Amino acid sequence: MEVSYENHTVKLEVSDRLALYSDGITEAATSSGDLFGTDRLDAELLASPDDLKSALKKILAAIAEFTNNHPATDDRTLLIADVV
Repeated sequence: MEVSYENHTVKLEVSDRLALYSDGITEAATSSGDLFGTDRLDAELLASPDDLKSALKKILAAIAEFTNNHPATDDRTLLIADVV
């Protein structure tokens, strides 16, 4: 199966925040199968503290709370960077 992707360029400005994540973040699920999703992740990112370490901890805690610490079935990778 061949997959094709489009290239896009985005200019980042000073004070922008970039988040890269695996599908294990947005597909983190409750025991009943509800997904954390991109809307919740976006809301957490927008409400996250300025400090990157605190922001990461807050988002991961929100995922743990949402899933009621339900075991991950996929990797959960999240990288957050600020443009300086």
